[in-house]
Amino acid sequence: MVKKKLIATLMAFLMLTLHLPAVIAAEDPPETASDTVLEEGPEAVPEIVPETELEPATVTVTEAVYLPFILRNENFAFHERTDAVIIDAGKEVDGSSLSKDDFEAHVRQTRIVDPDYVAYDGPREIIDVYVSQVNDVGSRSDTGRYIVIDFPDVGWGDGGSTNDGGYTFDSQYTITYKGSGIKFTDGTTLVPDGFTQTAVVSPVLDKFKYANHDGLDYSYFLSEEAEGPLPLVVFFHGGGQGNDIYTPIRFSNGGTVWANPENQAKHPTHVLAPRNATTPEAMHKVKAVIDQWIEDGKVDPNRIYITGFSMGGGSTWTFLQTFPDFPAAAAPLCPAGGPGNEANAKAVAYLPLWVFVDVDDFLYERVVETYNTYSPFWHDSKLSILPENRLNNPPYNGWKFDGHAVWLPVYNEYVDEERGMLIDWLFAQSKVRGIEEVSVRTTAGTAPVLPDKVKVDINHNATGIASEERAVVWDAIDPASYANPGTFTVEGTVEGVVEKAVAKVSVERLYIGVPYVPPAPSPDPSEPDETPETPDTPGDGQEPDEQVLYHPAYIRGFSDGTFRPNQAITRAELAVLLARNLDFGGARSGQGTFKDVKPTHWAAAEIEYVKSAGLMGGDAQGNFRPNAPVTRAEMAAIAARYQNLGAPAGANPRFADVKPTHWAAASIEAAAAAGIFGGYGDGRIGPDNHLTRAEAVKVINRIFGRGPLHGVTRPSWPDVPAAHWAYLEIEEASRDHYFEIRLEGGEQIR
Repeated sequence: MVKKKLIATLMAFLMLTLHLPAVIAAEDPPETASDTVLEEGPEAVPEIVPETELEPATVTVTEAVYLPFILRNENFAFHERTDAVIIDAGKEVDGSSLSKDDFEAHVRQTRIVDPDYVAYDGPREIIDVYVSQVNDVGSRSDTGRYIVIDFPDVGWGDGGSTNDGGYTFDSQYTITYKGSGIKFTDGTTLVPDGFTQTAVVSPVLDKFKYANHDGLDYSYFLSEEAEGPLPLVVFFHGGGQGNDIYTPIRFSNGGTVWANPENQAKHPTHVLAPRNATTPEAMHKVKAVIDQWIEDGKVDPNRIYITGFSMGGGSTWTFLQTFPDFPAAAAPLCPAGGPGNEANAKAVAYLPLWVFVDVDDFLYERVVETYNTYSPFWHDSKLSILPENRLNNPPYNGWKFDGHAVWLPVYNEYVDEERGMLIDWLFAQSKVRGIEEVSVRTTAGTAPVLPDKVKVDINHNATGIASEERAVVWDAIDPASYANPGTFTVEGTVEGVVEKAVAKVSVERLYIGVPYVPPAPSPDPSEPDETPETPDTPGDGQEPDEQVLYHPAYIRGFSDGTFRPNQAITRAELAVLLARNLDFGGARSGQGTFKDVKPTHWAAAEIEYVKSAGLMGGDAQGNFRPNAPVTRAEMAAIAARYQNLGAPAGANPRFADVKPTHWAAASIEAAAAAGIFGGYGDGRIGPDNHLTRAEAVKVINRIFGRGPLHGVTRPSWPDVPAAHWAYLEIEEASRDHYFEIRLEGGEQIR
């Protein structure tokens, strides 16, 4: 017996000696002991001895095990909460070995800016425990490395909220395990000595940063979803939510909703959330931050949106009073303020504006009265009055909030029948309302000449939309683009505008007229080299010499190979057709006569030419209206001018729809009498109808004594077959051709 006790004592001494470092390690505080398990990978987990390797009576002293965990926060519509604790077990855990009853959670919350102030010190309700393959919530699996302890998503005063009373908390959690052991898929079991909080993760809020400009605190989010200058949302928080720099974006999600992944996917944007910015002085600091971002190429200056709720709604108005022409749109929610006076209201007369209030809001009467007072000065405003502030989507599932919380449904769920959701409406607004569409023509092999300026329609909040000329730098053009007939587009960067200007370039065939030279007959050696005698009587058995003439084409089709005979012809297009028939050489002049025709316009030279020829003019405002369609009355007037026609004296109007008082009545009558212009066959001529391309060609042919062209066996255009009423006229205009005069009229192609 003594011998057995001696052996047992010796074995215990040896075991204690072998495990002495582990005993010392176990006495370290949890922070020190946990350092050995913070690294990634199974090798970072202390060795766990399988139960089957030890006899039940054997006592083994091992290193204490503290598993690391993170706090997983979520910024819900009302406020940010700690949604879960996620424990890193180091290797695959069998989920069936876990129960929510095996764990307890306790949290102590102190203010970040005042650590001595304890806001909460108590338990957290655990609603579920599960394992996951990923270090995040919502991905339950049968086995996984991560143990997720799930807390309620909704609650007040339960230690779940990360902020309250305008302060954000430092939350320190204590997790206790009470179970019999966490089983791993490799057959081992662990009863951890404790758990160590290592980090706090809030997926959206972690992307925000904090800064200060000249005494102004602000938080901000810079999107990485797209390149180049992006829109900017400026969010002003409510009263009492700015006691520290962290809370303005944590109480409700007015600052963070724009940064949510689903919204960033649709509307990439940056976010700026100033703290306690309520005065004009503060607004100058806010704008200084924005101006710097614009200068850095981060922000699109034409898509800046201002919004806020309660006190922040008042701040929205303060910003508009200070910089009325700066934003592209604004949305004050239950605002504690307004324009203040008529002048301020008129300064935003054309600003897209959307005001919200709940019918039970204590500010309801004030908001409605303010809107009714100043809305007569506004041209693009709307007041939406909500019957209640209810959130129907999870986690709130129909929860009705206080009447002053209109921002909750508006920023997250509310859909207006007219404007839709606020977020979609905002991002549809821009100070840029349009960029001039540039059309340029060139011939194959010749580089197109593009304008150095384009017109941009800008919305000025006080006066409305106005056209401004902005410099444009066009992208380089590959010579292969204009080597052959066709069309292509080129983009240009416009001064102060993110949107690109687009020029459509039409490359046309190069037409070269060549005089007709009849072939010389080959000499026949068998014929005598004598000149035949000329008959004494002219024409006696002798045909006159054949007269061969040439006409170049003066009209072209479209890039798809069609002519489009029924399409209306524009004034610029008609000017070009007239100029070609007048043998215009194509030399460009300097500054043009008409305000709406730049020297770089594709038809500028031709427009000036026909104007100088007295065929076409402008309107009383000095505009030519190059893209306006030509009417049949205008075409009749041009024909009468060119041929110096006058209406026959005493002639009765031949068309029932042309009153004697019509401005072109005399020209219509003269052109019809000369056989240049005809009616529809039912007694009408349709003076104000648009002239089609087919009709234009027929009239131009009559004006200049051309065609119709007979003898064409193959139509030039697939949409103008031989049976088309204007087939011969269109072939005359479309072909370079040699011809002879037909005795019965018209031309015969050679």
